[in-house]
Amino acid sequence: MLYLKEFKELYDIGIDLDEYMKSGDNAIRESMIDKCKNIYINGRRTRAIEAVSKKVHMLIFADMNCPDCAVVLPIIEKMRSLNQNIAYKIVKMIDYKDKMNDIFGEAKVPTIVIMDEQFRMIGLYIEFTKNLRNLQRTMDKDMFKKVVARFRTGEFDKYVVDDILTCISISI
Repeated sequence: MLYLKEFKELYDIGIDLDEYMKSGDNAIRESMIDKCKNIYINGRRTRAIEAVSKKVHMLIFADMNCPDCAVVLPIIEKMRSLNQNIAYKIVKMIDYKDKMNDIFGEAKVPTIVIMDEQFRMIGLYIEFTKNLRNLQRTMDKDMFKKVVARFRTGEFDKYVVDDILTCISISI
């Protein structure tokens, strides 16, 4: 398992969303910018985000050309904008693929390590919401591709928020 010191070191060298978006394909960058402007989190979830009273750090392994990152990162940015106790940094997955395999048993993006104020892992989000990952195990590939297409349109954004909030022990 990745040690506390390593989480902190990776977090410290991570970049913010603006810097991250400079490194990618124009179409995905524009999609992310548009999503950041138009993302909606309902009142109940917004209140839960605003109620986070202790610092939470997220270390996000991402790839600029990943459509799933283009869905999830704007959600994390919106959560951060609603509560300064929520902070994140992004590292490029390509630089840490082997380490991710060693730590998590897979290298999928986005992978979000959710940590407390001391950088102890309190939760993990890998690629999709927990519900989608469960469906992935039980659904045939063609049907799951259709579900992923719906995920990429933002249809399941609220579940991304729910999974992150669950990891930081906020009851919604």
